[in-house]
Amino acid sequence: YLLKIQKKEHVKNWRPSILFLVGVPQEEVRLMDFANNLKKGGLYIVGHVVVGDLDESRTRFENLRDAWNDLVPELLLKAFPSVMVAPTLRQGAHSLMATSGLGGMRPNCIVLGFPEEGSGCDTLFEIASPGDVETGIVPEQRTIRREELLQIFRENVVKSHLSRREYVNILKDAIRLGHSFLIGRNFRALDKAALAVEYLKARRSMTIDVWLLPSLRPKAILSFSLALQLGYIVHRTDVWA
Repeated sequence: YLLKIQKKEHVKNWRPSILFLVGVPQEEVRLMDFANNLKKGGLYIVGHVVVGDLDESRTRFENLRDAWNDLVPELLLKAFPSVMVAPTLRQGAHSLMATSGLGGMRPNCIVLGFPEEGSGCDTLFEIASPGDVETGIVPEQRTIRREELLQIFRENVVKSHLSRREYVNILKDAIRLGHSFLIGRNFRALDKAALAVEYLKARRSMTIDVWLLPSLRPKAILSFSLALQLGYIVHRTDVWA
């Protein structure tokens, strides 16, 4: 199957395959959940960079690798976690962009949070799973494991300052490697449960607005097409439908 999809993808069959470059997961849990809605059956990789030397950061790397493997299914993300050790965030991001995926199944969209926009949030499980919603109770064993995961991320994730220049260079790297990129902002204010309640109260159709900013660049039409297609995909999934 992988050999068959090695061929160049046709525009009619194009689907977003996402590589989400996560900094501090506690601050980007809502954006991770939103990216899960965007993929529309495509590949979804959650990438995390541990800044440092492998010899010195081996324990931290192993702790985070195991924690991510447990966290992704706990958040109900249909994704593959990937943890990379690198001297800088840019080098780690470059390695993830260049090596993630297999055969024809490779990311074509890079998702990043907006720089220096920490939410101040220190929880990973503000988004309830369907089982939590139905019963209103999280089993005690599951609650303990969630607390353990949160503590692992608190102890092992070092929030590295990402300069504006380095952030822009990561975006440049994405373009050079043939990826589109999406920047998520203000997702800390997104509450899908509240949106669903508002929809039920309003008893009317609600809209997803896509703003196409004017540009004189010839390739701007490609960005417009991507924005429209992503808006349509979101409209077809989860609470947005």
